[in-house]
Amino acid sequence: MRFRKHLHLEGQHAFLSPSVYHWINYDEEKLAYRWRSLRAALEGMEQHRYAAIAIEEREFQDDESTTVGLYINQCIQYRMSPEVVLYYSPNAFGCVDAICYRHRRLRISDLKTGVLAALSIS
Repeated sequence: MRFRKHLHLEGQHAFLSPSVYHWINYDEEKLAYRWRSLRAALEGMEQHRYAAIAIEEREFQDDESTTVGLYINQCIQYRMSPEVVLYYSPNAFGCVDAICYRHRRLRISDLKTGVLAALSIS
């Protein structure tokens, strides 16, 4: 049997994936909520990608009324490096949105783009 090739879809994941089949039992409201959540997550990823490029290129933003614009400008001001992998062990590592260590002061910045309030640690 020959299967039709869909090369433009390779490496992508469907919203209604057969490997995550729970959506079969969702009502219309829950399905819509899941769609909005997925779209918000993708938009957040794009905002993080844009911010990392702007910080790396030291491109100050004219509009500081948005979270992303303020975040970018502050990271540039503090000469932070974007998207740095921090590694402790194969079981404990991750990527920090922006980080710098200068004058015996460690600064870590985490860009929040979601709908939930960010946790503040003092």
